[in-house]
Amino acid sequence: MMLDQKTIAVNQYHSLRHINQSEWNLPIFSQPLLDYELLDIIEEAHVNNLQHFYFQLLNSQKSVIGRANAYIALTDFATLESGMSPAVIKVIQGVKKLFPGFLAFNMLECGFFTTLGEGVEACEPQYKPAAIQAVAQEMEKLTKSHKVDFLFFRDIPLEAYETYKQILMPMGYLPTLGFPNAVLELAQDNFAAFLQTFNSKERLKLKNSLLFKEKFNIECKIIKDYEHLSPELAKLWKNVYQGSKDYSREFLDEQFFYTCSQVLKEQSEVITFWSEGQLIAFMLNLFNRDEYFVLDWGVDYEFQYYRQANLYRAASLLSIDQAIKHNKKRVAFGITNYIPKKLVNATIHPLVYFVKHLNNPLLTYALAAGMKGQIVQPDFGDFWQLHPQLHQYQELDNFIAQEQSSFFQQKFSLKIPKRKF
Repeated sequence: MMLDQKTIAVNQYHSLRHINQSEWNLPIFSQPLLDYELLDIIEEAHVNNLQHFYFQLLNSQKSVIGRANAYIALTDFATLESGMSPAVIKVIQGVKKLFPGFLAFNMLECGFFTTLGEGVEACEPQYKPAAIQAVAQEMEKLTKSHKVDFLFFRDIPLEAYETYKQILMPMGYLPTLGFPNAVLELAQDNFAAFLQTFNSKERLKLKNSLLFKEKFNIECKIIKDYEHLSPELAKLWKNVYQGSKDYSREFLDEQFFYTCSQVLKEQSEVITFWSEGQLIAFMLNLFNRDEYFVLDWGVDYEFQYYRQANLYRAASLLSIDQAIKHNKKRVAFGITNYIPKKLVNATIHPLVYFVKHLNNPLLTYALAAGMKGQIVQPDFGDFWQLHPQLHQYQELDNFIAQEQSSFFQQKFSLKIPKRKF
């Protein structure tokens, strides 16, 4: 049975402290990122000083049929440099020195700030359109009491594209391409069997990356209680943050890592690498339901064997081993740095954003078109073979460009009256 949005009531909360955990984590739901514990680490650690909004969706019988996560974040689009020419980057950096707020906007986003996934969930597929519309309308209401420049639905998989389009484009949203997610589906029940899925040359390369002890005398420890390491984790993470040219929006400090260890004692672990008693690299991973999330990476670039040891690949393989041991069905490696993720057979999944300026369609188009140019898309490899039902999107860049062009023509084309003779 389809639900009309008018039949949905929405309970809105500004903090998880006002929500009963058992009433939020209902067994009818399956999106692991929307579970209370994983949302709580972001709120509890005050990441980027976000303003949080949690939506509980109820039908006319007052039964919960959906939930959603949103937040207001200050986003500096000058940091999305991957698709810009060096000349443009230089100009923007010069302007930013004079006007620090240039290209910085308040975004009201539905999604997740530090991970990738849909921020709206309905307990049944037929309820999804009404759930999306209800959340979109709640977000519109929030703009009347909060300073917001743009509205944003993040990380929409292509399977759900048409559903979101039918609801959001009539409301003034426009699609654009986001950062893809690298996901590895796990079909093996042990790590040795996973390695057997590679040919002998690739398998040898992967095995060699695990010889960090034999080659470089590097110790590996997998630690579940890691709050005492928070200062060192934050320092190593900052190295990667400062060196990133692809994406550097969130800022994670000691409090974030401490909170992860405290809140997710049974749902997180950190893979650490040590040389002569010093922590030189780590990979922080979370796990929930069927998912294993590779969340953050940090490294000491000054370590003498940094390049030779290839610890990122080693940490990725050890993460896969851990995911199998935890009986997870997939590993989500997240955005950027796609080449090493492909080397462990992760599939690159394209994701779409729907964006809208609060009251100016021209700025909606400018943001959507600008982001499409700024976020460079990788080769999606075997994704299209694995998802033949999505073949209509295979020329994805052209498809989104056409959607944006149609929006522009509808909104801004001049209607020339017919001449009378």
